[in-house]
Amino acid sequence: MPLLGSIVLLGCASSSGDAPRGSEDHGATEPAPASQSPVRTEPIADVDASFAPSLPSTSDPPLLQGDFEAPSAACDGWRGEGTHTLRSVPPHSGEYACRVCTTSDAPDSAIENRAGLVPAGRYQLTAWVRAHPTRPAPEGASATIEARTASGTRVVTAPIVVGTDYAQITVTIDLEAPADVLRVRVGALSPAKAEQCILVDDVVLERVR
Repeated sequence: MPLLGSIVLLGCASSSGDAPRGSEDHGATEPAPASQSPVRTEPIADVDASFAPSLPSTSDPPLLQGDFEAPSAACDGWRGEGTHTLRSVPPHSGEYACRVCTTSDAPDSAIENRAGLVPAGRYQLTAWVRAHPTRPAPEGASATIEARTASGTRVVTAPIVVGTDYAQITVTIDLEAPADVLRVRVGALSPAKAEQCILVDDVVLERVR
């Protein structure tokens, strides 16, 4: 028989005392603004599970992901460079985003992560970025992939104008040979001033070809 269900997006909690959406998380989560949107409920279309086909995956699993939902002192292991980071709201999806604030007038103010030993192919980094709703923001942000190969280091960067709504940054690199390390960064576009903040969410690094 058809199954009818619904998805309810709820705040998350754990035995370690995670704060609900909109409250502090023992120093690891920024309080939500008073105008935080209510919980949304979305219907699922009718599906007959017995006849649902199993489709093969068309791409490899992501090498890196950052949705920033897990409680942490920073942002799910994404290391800050010239920044201080904190789980915050509003998110692009889920319950939290990562607040990235510059600590000085530095050329590199970003969160970064690394994937090691990847084969030749096309790699794509995507991230969603917006200005923080209550703090000064830089004029621009960027996403960067740095590949270290036997023949040298390649760096590809894509900029974006920071606005009051989330916008996606996408940057792609083609590797003709394997790379020992792929280093990815998302942050303020230089020159950024001290204590300028952006929100970053739904960061994904994946091989697309």
